[in-house]
Amino acid sequence: MRSNLEQMKMERDTGARGLGIARVVVRLGCVGVLCLAACQTKPPPPIVDTSALEVQAFVRQTFTHGVPYEAARRFDARVVPVLWQMLADPIEEPHWPNIAVMLAIVGEEGVADGLIEFVRADHAEVLSPAHYAAKTAALMALGYHVYHTGDQDCLDYLSRCADPAYWRRLDLQWRAPFPQSPEERDTQLATLAVLGLALSGAPEAERRLEALRQLSRTPEGAGIGAAVGDVLDEAIEACRTIQKEGLSEYCRPTHRLDGEVP
Repeated sequence: MRSNLEQMKMERDTGARGLGIARVVVRLGCVGVLCLAACQTKPPPPIVDTSALEVQAFVRQTFTHGVPYEAARRFDARVVPVLWQMLADPIEEPHWPNIAVMLAIVGEEGVADGLIEFVRADHAEVLSPAHYAAKTAALMALGYHVYHTGDQDCLDYLSRCADPAYWRRLDLQWRAPFPQSPEERDTQLATLAVLGLALSGAPEAERRLEALRQLSRTPEGAGIGAAVGDVLDEAIEACRTIQKEGLSEYCRPTHRLDGEVP
């Protein structure tokens, strides 16, 4: 699994409208005449929410190595309502994986609950490739949310999800758009949760990953070991690197987790 661990802050000016007071400076040769006059100002054109337009264009791109983190962080939480609308719009389904990741990167408090619901929402059907990719991307991308917000509840959720038994208890009915048993699906979801913990860069996440590694080496944790044991070493190392260097540095091309988002 590789990770290109994936910003547009924008401001807009507002204009005055209606009846206003204008200072008019009339220059006649070398003589300056300052006139204070009440005048009827012409209403300015309507303000266009460029942040919404920009983020729509951004998430509709195709990214070879996943959503670029530095570019995504140039956006801020003002685009979150637009992203939620797009994630609920079937027309935007091809872009859902990017949208889910963007929500985790730029969203503030409350975003995690919506993404968790998106991941867990059940559909007794075979998902489209884009829908499946969006669910799996959203789960791993929760690590971004923990990194930026310190959301303890979200970290707890990722910890629970790192055990395939959690997904078995949910008994999800949706299926992948390719041959995959329920057990294989649950293992994949647990693996993505482990990677999400790594992305969070949280010291508590590192401790939980280490505890999971120790458990995976015992008879009681044989199931966990079989499911995620092969990624725990790399996840712990990635978590430590992110603690030390930060996500921006970690997401540069020199760093790769073997299972990128999306």
